[in-house]
Order: sequence, then structure tokens, then C-alpha cells
Amino acid sequence: MTKMKKKFNDWRRRSIVRLISWRIIGGSTTALIVYTVAKAGWSAAETASLIFICQFTINALMYYIHDRIWNMFQWGREVVLEDGTTITRAEYLTRLQEESNATTAGSSKS
Repeated sequence: MTKMKKKFNDWRRRSIVRLISWRIIGGSTTALIVYTVAKAGWSAAETASLIFICQFTINALMYYIHDRIWNMFQWGREVVLEDGTTITRAEYLTRLQEESNATTAGSSKS
């Protein structure tokens, strides 16, 4: 099998869109937590503690889900090959599959 991959890159545009989408989700989640907890009428220390705990755990879970969803999309990803050329990640995966199929077909002829 040919060594094609040099490194994976994400476009800056992809990173910015991911950042914006996360800030919308994370900010909305935090606002909802604060609204819900603040209505309870507890002391300031209790409210702050509960907001911290909820925000920490729920936003961590939300970020994990956000990240896994973004990893399903190939938009904005590229692969820099050993010779310096750049191809999309989808094209790279197609080439790997073709090489794998060719290798499998070649070994079954023996």
C-alpha cells in the first residue's frame, strides 16, 4: 500500500463555523441552566454552586455531542500528501478504499 498521508488539515473557515455553532449551543445551554436554577429562590452561594455543577457537566456532554456530529462532516477537511499536494479528505478516503480493494484483488489472484 502506498504511503499517501502526510497530515490532515481543517480549513480556517471550518474552525470558525464550528466555533460559532458551539458558542450558540454552549451559550444557549448556559442561559437555560441559569434561568432554570435562578428561579428556584435559593441563596446566592447555592445558586452559583448549582449553576457551576450543571453548566460544567451539561456543557461537557453537549460539546462531546457537538464534536461527534462535526466529525461526521467532511466539509472543510483536507489531506496534505507526502509530495505536498492537497486533496479533500473524502477523496483521500476514496483513494484508500481503492488501494485496499486493489490489494485485496491482487492477493486473491495468487
